[in-house]
Amino acid sequence: MKDEIISMLVKSQDYVSGEEISQKLGVTRTAIWKHIKELKREGYKITAHPRKGYKLEHYPDIPAYYLLKPFLKTSYLGHTGEYHDLIGSTNDRAKELAASKVPEGFLVSANGQTAGRGRLGRSWNSPSGQGLYFSLVLYPNLPPVELPGLTLLAGLALAQTLEVLGVNVQIKWPNDLLINGRKVAGILTEIAAEAERTIYAVVGIGINIEPLAEEVKSSFAYPATALKEHLPEVSRQSLLALFLERFEKLYEEFKKGEFSWSLTEYKRRMAFLGEEVMIITGDREYRGVLHDLGEDGSLIINDGKTIKRFAAGEISLRRKEEGEDVFSG
Repeated sequence: MKDEIISMLVKSQDYVSGEEISQKLGVTRTAIWKHIKELKREGYKITAHPRKGYKLEHYPDIPAYYLLKPFLKTSYLGHTGEYHDLIGSTNDRAKELAASKVPEGFLVSANGQTAGRGRLGRSWNSPSGQGLYFSLVLYPNLPPVELPGLTLLAGLALAQTLEVLGVNVQIKWPNDLLINGRKVAGILTEIAAEAERTIYAVVGIGINIEPLAEEVKSSFAYPATALKEHLPEVSRQSLLALFLERFEKLYEEFKKGEFSWSLTEYKRRMAFLGEEVMIITGDREYRGVLHDLGEDGSLIINDGKTIKRFAAGEISLRRKEEGEDVFSG
């Protein structure tokens, strides 16, 4: 109910009468007044006028879909959604909703996660109010074999978003973003499929926003950073809206089979291209130079004798020297 009230006030950007809210939501004006009081306690600045109604003057920087309207320029991504102050995992919730056929572009976002996940089952530290955590429900009419490209698209869209805001980033294949060699964001794509048919895909993203406490930094198995260490003034709402705009454009092209331009742009931002690396898959190791990105988004490694391709999956990519793991997570 509070979500719907805020959505009406954000959309109006002016006074909305208690009677109008009451009629639209089917509740009494007294109930509306009680919800307004709760919203004020949560940090929303709402002006009440005896004849004009209620006007939203200021609201907290939380990544709720109903607060994105002033920023959003997409056709469908982020137009519907669900916001949680605290949740286990936005990806897990998005998969539940995808199975019940919520609209494409449905956004599940949270202020914090207690069971955030990255690739290979690794945990993603998601303290409340410290990052941007969200997942998108998609229904691409594409064979499952093509869907690893969604992770690359999300990485490219996020890199473009941060570049617009003035932050230079690199993408480490297939799912992480780096600022000055330190991880600032990770992507987890999960799909449900039957034979050659995709049922749904969920793209989840976690971004470190606030400067990280030492105990949080030590919980990561790799060097980490946070966006506000490089961009002090950043809004989670505007950041999310910008990402959705760029990702929607790339996603629409991807569904039409137009992937080459995105791959070129992704490759231009790839970390460790031309460096010696080590790939671990199962109990086997492969060493060579990170040579190129295949037309399907696979990693191409040159060991000096042969060229090998590796698809994003149950693999870990590391720098050759000292076996430093730079691609896990």
